[in-house]
Order: sequence, then structure tokens, then C-alpha cells
Amino acid sequence: MKDFNSISPIYHIGDNEKKLIKNIEKNLSFVSINDDNKKKNLKIKSRVRSIYSSLAIENNSLSLNNVENIINDKKVLGKRKEIQEVINASLEKTTQKNEIKFNKNQKEITKLIQKNPNITRNEIAKIINITVDGVKYNLNKLVSEGIIERIVPNNGGYWKVKS
Repeated sequence: MKDFNSISPIYHIGDNEKKLIKNIEKNLSFVSINDDNKKKNLKIKSRVRSIYSSLAIENNSLSLNNVENIINDKKVLGKRKEIQEVINASLEKTTQKNEIKFNKNQKEITKLIQKNPNITRNEIAKIINITVDGVKYNLNKLVSEGIIERIVPNNGGYWKVKS
């Protein structure tokens, strides 16, 4: 068995390699992965695949890439009937999404935000007579459904009702 001190490393990291590693670390600090964007992209891809799969069952010959391009309003070569099927399926999904059922509190919160975008959770809780946690839950639900969004940071920001 070899003595531990007699073993030499296989690779040698010189000054040039150290500079490259430092540069890579510096550039990685500029990279940020936003979970919201990840979720949004995943939802879009899932929606495209769902439409593609359901139309493939009906012998629609358009590729997955073509379906994605049609949904993103890009031009595609294909049979008019098949392209229209993709458009119709896409509109169907959009219509279903717009038929979200809101509870009484969510409707009231949306109205309050339209009247005063700077309204706080505490103010909403007092007006509609629910707990702050209840307001937080309903706001999160409205945000996840894409009905409202928070603009700027949590402190000093404001709410925006999406049209």
C-alpha cells in the first residue's frame, strides 16, 4: 500500500485555470432562475403537448413544433383544416381557463384592488371582515390564476388587476 504523502494529484490547476474558474463563478452570479418563469414555461409546454396529443388522436398531421408555432401566432405550412383545429383547441383551453369560479371574498378583493391598487392586506381584511391570513390565501389564489399581480417589491408596491 502506498504512503498517502507519496500520492500526487492527477490534475494540476494553474493560474490560468484559476482565472477561468473565477470568471465562471463571476458569470454564474448573474444567472438567476425565476420559479415563476419556470412554472409559466412548463404550463405552456404542457398545454402545447396536450393539444398536440389530442389532435394526433384525430389524425392531425401537424408536428409538435407546428402546434407550438400556431399557438404562438406564427405562420405554419399545413392543411387549413388542421391549422384551424389547433386554433380551435387553443381557444377552447383559453375559454376554459377564463371560466374560473371565484368565491365571494375573491370577487370583493378584486373590486377593492381595482378601486385602490395600493390597498394593504390589513385594510382588505378589515373591509371584508376576514383574517389577514384569509386575505393572503385569496390573494395568492388570484395571483396563481393570473387575475392579479403584485408590481414592484412587497413593501411599497401595488396590485394590478389583469384584464
